[in-house]
Amino acid sequence: MSLRSSWTCPTWGRRFAKLNQVVHAILVVLTLPTLSNAQCPEVETCCAAAQALERVTNWKSLHEVVSLSKGCEDAWLAEAYSERISTLLVDRWPLLDQLDKVTKSDPSFLPFVLGHLDEKVPADRWERIRDLATNRCPKRRVDLCAEIRNAERQAG
Repeated sequence: MSLRSSWTCPTWGRRFAKLNQVVHAILVVLTLPTLSNAQCPEVETCCAAAQALERVTNWKSLHEVVSLSKGCEDAWLAEAYSERISTLLVDRWPLLDQLDKVTKSDPSFLPFVLGHLDEKVPADRWERIRDLATNRCPKRRVDLCAEIRNAERQAG
């Protein structure tokens, strides 16, 4: 599953280059709310968050994206968060200590992470997350692993 949504950030200048300025302005005003379906303060902020999310490779960088994109929690970005969080757990399990450290510095981050371990996560990935949280949990992170396993029960 790609993190790219079927909707992409508007590039009005290139997309409507041949239209005159009046028609261009009318199209932007009329189509932007329909295309974005964004419930965020600025479409550009949400677009930047989506683009940055594609480059996230660890929990610290995910936290930075989340912190900079407060209010951009509409459906297409929420799905991208679920995808990235679940793949970080599977592909970057050794970074669990980093996740724990970030959640201790920002207590709101763990509920955000756990909340995105939802029904959008594919079953095979859930199976791998469950296996890691059960059989490969560092002793000092037992509580975090239990919360991750509990997120699966709540999503299921």
